[in-house]
Amino acid sequence: MFLEIYRFYKKRFPKINISALVNDKLHDQLDLNEVKLLPWPLNKRESRWYFFKLLLKTYYWKFFKHSIFNYEEQKLIKLVKKQDIIHYSGGGNINSEVGHWTYLSLMAASLANILDIPVILTSQTIGPFNLSDWILALFVLRKAKILTLREYTSKTQKRLQRILRSVDINSSLDAAYFFDSTYKIIPKKANTLRIGLSLHVKANNQQQIIDLIANTLNNLCGEYKTIEIVLLPHVLDRKQGWDMIIMSSLIKNLSKKILVLNPDYHSLSKGKYEIAHIIKSYTKSCDLVISTRYHGLLFAISSAIPAIAVTDGEYQTMKSSEGLKFAFKQKYADHLVKLDSRDSVNNLLKTIGSTITNAAAIHIELEKVNKLLRKQHEEYLDNLEEQIRILQKA
Repeated sequence: MFLEIYRFYKKRFPKINISALVNDKLHDQLDLNEVKLLPWPLNKRESRWYFFKLLLKTYYWKFFKHSIFNYEEQKLIKLVKKQDIIHYSGGGNINSEVGHWTYLSLMAASLANILDIPVILTSQTIGPFNLSDWILALFVLRKAKILTLREYTSKTQKRLQRILRSVDINSSLDAAYFFDSTYKIIPKKANTLRIGLSLHVKANNQQQIIDLIANTLNNLCGEYKTIEIVLLPHVLDRKQGWDMIIMSSLIKNLSKKILVLNPDYHSLSKGKYEIAHIIKSYTKSCDLVISTRYHGLLFAISSAIPAIAVTDGEYQTMKSSEGLKFAFKQKYADHLVKLDSRDSVNNLLKTIGSTITNAAAIHIELEKVNKLLRKQHEEYLDNLEEQIRILQKA
């Protein structure tokens, strides 16, 4: 997603200087200034308190011209102040289900609002919220110039348009849908069913996910001569953390008949390629992708690869459903399994069986849909470029 936004700016605004707030510096080959995020509390209550304390410090600095920031905060404020536009792309964290991430996600936009810098938010899922988080989100979003939601139904769009009348609100696919790669990988062998797995943990559901996926794949062994799985992490650091933790635990529970591909994405990139290019190429090589990750799902269907979303909770179900609706419309539920549904293993087995049986037809249909979606996205980007140029002149 970030790489697509980077490509948008470099293509349409070639002289622009880009800075990015990051957890870990991974884009050495790109022309941008990567700045480490503030140390942020991991507890939601502490995060909320720190968020408001930082805002109060910023108001104090703005009106009294006196800094009470610590070193990291002062560095961040100076960075924000130097920008002409703050563009927040990627909206997995503006809701009440993600704990401390809610306040971290709203932080940059809040600081920009105080400092009178235009804010753009794209590829967003907004909600669900508890009352206090909803009020806070509206307080921050009310001053945004552009807000693009990654939803098909436009339900949230219409709701926000009634409340945030001065914000230009529209819907479009997540930017990551249009990320592509020409990185070459070793193709799979004939008569092999290759299943891509893109899995992550939500709250305390790790064992539940491991049991569901492992039991399902082990049950498939009797139906297919050779099954090969490839691990497709969508949050990956240099320590092989995040997604790789659960997927490493999962493969210990698989039948020895199942072959496992666990590419060393960092070594394969060798500083020449972005890791996302390699993950996208491995995704393209799959017959089927099973994903709890939203972007794992998008990487698959944007490559015309049949995919199944496994979801847990209102937010995850909401965003995955909306992503699927762009491609499958009213048939989206045929590609979605809820983790907490009754007899989820049989539900997933049934969905996999149906998907594999109809894989060729699904592939053809996705290729047709994707051509139309890309055309619509280019029109959206033309409009976004025009709006940004207006902001530059303001």
